[in-house]
Amino acid sequence: MIRGTFNAKRLTQALDKQLDQFIAGTANVLFRNIKSNTPVRSGLAKRSWKKSKRGDKKFAITNPQPYVPALDKGRSKQAPSGFYKPAVAQTKQSNKGRLGR
Repeated sequence: MIRGTFNAKRLTQALDKQLDQFIAGTANVLFRNIKSNTPVRSGLAKRSWKKSKRGDKKFAITNPQPYVPALDKGRSKQAPSGFYKPAVAQTKQSNKGRLGR
């Protein structure tokens, strides 16, 4: 017979810490990807991106410029397919296999 014990509380805390780091890292990567994919004419839209923490495990990435939704719908020739969906796809690709390391 084999017996073993483990500290479930310690394991849960370690997993929570890993998850928090993964979420924060993913928010940072998404923020960089959105910013780098934003088309540039004057640079105002690209400079206006902000990332903020909105509680436990929640982040907000915002841009107050009123024309940013139009840019994301393809108004710019530099980003005819927008910038949000490509940034999310890039972030998903870079995160493959990252959780659980």
